[in-house]
This record gives sequence, structure tokens and C-alpha cells, in this order.
Amino acid sequence: MFEIANLIVALRNEERKIVDNISFEVGSGKSLIILGQSGSGKTMIFRAVFGLLDKRKFDVGGEILFEKTNILQMKPKERRKIFGGDIAFIPQNPMTAFDPSVKIGKQLMETRKIHGGADCKTDVLNALEKSGLNDPEKVFKSYPFMLSGGMLQRAAFAAALMNSPKLIIADEPTTALDAEHKIAVTESLSEICGSGTAVIMITHDFASAQKLGGNAVVMRDGRFVESGDINEIMRAPRNDYTKELISSALI
Repeated sequence: MFEIANLIVALRNEERKIVDNISFEVGSGKSLIILGQSGSGKTMIFRAVFGLLDKRKFDVGGEILFEKTNILQMKPKERRKIFGGDIAFIPQNPMTAFDPSVKIGKQLMETRKIHGGADCKTDVLNALEKSGLNDPEKVFKSYPFMLSGGMLQRAAFAAALMNSPKLIIADEPTTALDAEHKIAVTESLSEICGSGTAVIMITHDFASAQKLGGNAVVMRDGRFVESGDINEIMRAPRNDYTKELISSALI
């Protein structure tokens, strides 16, 4: 359903490749976890997917296929139809994900309407509640600066789920959460997989990765150095870099 083939991301006029010939795929109802330290290239892959790289500074090569259509060859108007709808993104930093001058509820209702849903407050409140927010009405009426980082992360999670996406890409979705809500968010992503949605989670949190389950790849310096079932990788890592990451995570 979603495939990346021979993806390369490089700074113009430099030989160094930030993402070096990466390929993977994920099917409906499946999960893929991309693990690695900061700077390994994890997030750059998905900046390329969403067209967030400055074309004056970066060269992007290869193919990014959603239902066999190359996203890199789509016009901006065509991309907007699938981003936020068929493909949803949960950002790493929820503090910058929302317009600070507009209430959360209005922003979520606009997202719902843009992708063909009813402009319905009830749908937004339901999504906020499902994301683990105890007082969805209060969040609905709040400006982003009135909420904690954890609450904003769950609001971003609600925005991603609201339009029943075929694929969710979650960039460090548990970073701003306490232990209890980390478990809740990861369990929700696992349930979403069970309902047929594909999930890609970018993280350095091995505990959350194990909780989600499924296939995993480990990145270093823009390349994959190990792949396999996450539980097998945790039990018997083959690559020395993976061993170091796991050891650091268990300290």
C-alpha cells in the first residue's frame, strides 16, 4: 500500500547523502518501526514524503509510492487531497503543529471539512476523547498555548485519526507524554493496525516500539543497518550499533 524505493536525499553541491538508497514497504493493517539516534536520517525520509524539503537546498531521488502512485510526481493540489486524509501525520513537536491564534476545535473541524467530512463538533469531540483527553470540551475551546505539550500531542493524535486514514506516520509520538499516556498512545496505534490501517512509527523509544510490535528497521548515517521483527531485534540484535542502542535504552 505504501512503498519507498531507492530513496536518496542529499544536500545540493555536496557528496554526502543524508538518506542513502533506502527502500521499504508497509501493507494495510501492518506496522513498521524506524529506529535510530537523532541525526540518523529517520525524519528526513518523511520530510521528503510530505514535500517539506527546500528544493533549492535538497535533491530527492527514488520513488515514494502510495497505492502504486509516485507521490514525488504529484502536483501540490493532488498531494493535498491525500495528506491529512488518506495519509495522516503525527508530528514530533506538537507545540508547532497548531496555529497559536486559532482554537483547537476550530482547527480540527477545518481539517475534517477539508477532507470531505461533516463540519461536526461531535466528531471532533469524539476524536479528542478517543485520543485520551479527559475533558474534550475544554480542549475544544482552548487555544494551543493553553494546553500542555502532552495534551497538544494527543490533540494532534486526534487530528490524525479523525479522517480514517489508510496510513498513519507518527514521528516520535510518545516524546511529550508521561509513562501512562505513552502506553495508551502505543496501544491505540496497535488497535488501529488491527482495524486495517498501516502505521509507520519513527522513534528511538524501544519500549514503545516493542509495545506496537511488527517489523522494524534500524538506521545509522542515512542507511538501514538491521531489519526484522522488533522482538527478534530486541532479543538478539546482530549489528553492533543496534546492540549499543538497546544497551543505552535499558540503562
